[in-house]
Amino acid sequence: GWLSNFNTWNKKVWIIGISTNLRLEKEYIRFYRSIAKKIFDRKGTIRERPENNVSEFIFGHKFLLKYLNEELHFPIGKKENLKIDQIICDLGFDNLKYVIRGIFDTDGSFYLGKNRKGVHIYPIISIHMNEPILIKQLYETLKNEGFKVNYDEKNKMVKIKGKYQLKKW
Repeated sequence: GWLSNFNTWNKKVWIIGISTNLRLEKEYIRFYRSIAKKIFDRKGTIRERPENNVSEFIFGHKFLLKYLNEELHFPIGKKENLKIDQIICDLGFDNLKYVIRGIFDTDGSFYLGKNRKGVHIYPIISIHMNEPILIKQLYETLKNEGFKVNYDEKNKMVKIKGKYQLKKW
């Protein structure tokens, strides 16, 4: 998702956007729309961009956008030097794990690696992104929670390997 604000010819516009896979997640976008209507009394707009395989739900909400930006430090516009804000980290791992799950949902993967016989049976969870501060923060958080996690600085990724770690995840 994203946050955006801009000036039109007569007023400032505050936009919150959520994007999903056009083919696989059509129901999610409708669900987000119903939540925005129930919680924020905003109808919003759903746009489909077939050339990018994206469906977007966008709605305006100045106070929610300002809260996300000013209180939780979500960036407006282009995202750079991302990190989980200290306010969220201070909530403890029982809450932070949901943020990590959300990051995994967008930037993570699960696959089976090969064992020594070349058979794909070894579970691997990885998160890869071009945000070195955030990926290092994920590594430190998971490590502090007792996960056996690998950090690959060059490729900007973390990996959790093995059945025991998968169960713990």
